[in-house]
Amino acid sequence: MGHPDREEFMSFAGHPNNVTVVNTASLVDFSLLSVSRDISVWDLREKSSKCIKTLSSSGLTQNGPVNFFSTTRQIDLTPGDHVADIVINPSGDLIYGATGNVVRVWDLRTTQLTQPMLCVQIYRQQKLSGGHQAAIMVLAVDHKEDSDILVTGSKDHYIKQVKTTNILIMLKWFIG
Repeated sequence: MGHPDREEFMSFAGHPNNVTVVNTASLVDFSLLSVSRDISVWDLREKSSKCIKTLSSSGLTQNGPVNFFSTTRQIDLTPGDHVADIVINPSGDLIYGATGNVVRVWDLRTTQLTQPMLCVQIYRQQKLSGGHQAAIMVLAVDHKEDSDILVTGSKDHYIKQVKTTNILIMLKWFIG
């Protein structure tokens, strides 16, 4: 069964596809993020392991889990339809998600069930603007001075950095 100091104490079921990324927000005690097809936001304060939000690759949000009725283990999606990676900024209030050549940001401060989670598309890579020429596969984020520094890694063999100052100002304007 395993060593007694490695006891499973929670399980998160109901993903519509294989789970490919898991991340936690240490400064926000209620959120665990998992990616199978979309991003599931879980409330860790609930003993029932409840999914409180589902964030889709399109930027839409839904309260609770998305129910897919499929008998197969994996739902086939086109490359731009799934979330490849997620990161949470150091302050624990923003989720960055990579899907295709787009990075979207969701604000964790708007996770009340009665309020939609704000999503802003911050980074659309264009071939002519110096962006990636292929899908973004990995993300990293750090905070310097007044902005997050987002690092993207792509199938085009490049790593790029983006300063997100204007996005953070826009989010503050939207949520007050």
